[in-house]
Amino acid sequence: MQKNIKRIQRWLDRLSGACEMESWDSALFEADCLSAEVRKARDEIWDAAQALPSNRRTTFGVHDFSLAVRTVGVAMLIVLAASIPLAIEADRPWTLPQTRIVYEKRTGSVG
Repeated sequence: MQKNIKRIQRWLDRLSGACEMESWDSALFEADCLSAEVRKARDEIWDAAQALPSNRRTTFGVHDFSLAVRTVGVAMLIVLAASIPLAIEADRPWTLPQTRIVYEKRTGSVG
């Protein structure tokens, strides 16, 4: 794994150098190679993680419950915050702007 990280670091250094020199073609090539190395390292990490015996608990613990409560609470706050303008506007009847009164005052005639 350390070997992959060192290769990733080298590609990252090369990418940084190409960007400093504003050699954009070279920078794109270095970025593609860096991406391939990161994908390879990620695949190796997944393989290593899947090889380990699963020691995850399958029960719903206290931490999971508190996370669920917080998530529901935040979701409710978002919904309530989004509905406040609608609730305020529902108390007042909708009326047209009073443009006719302004027009009558300026010209002295009724529309």
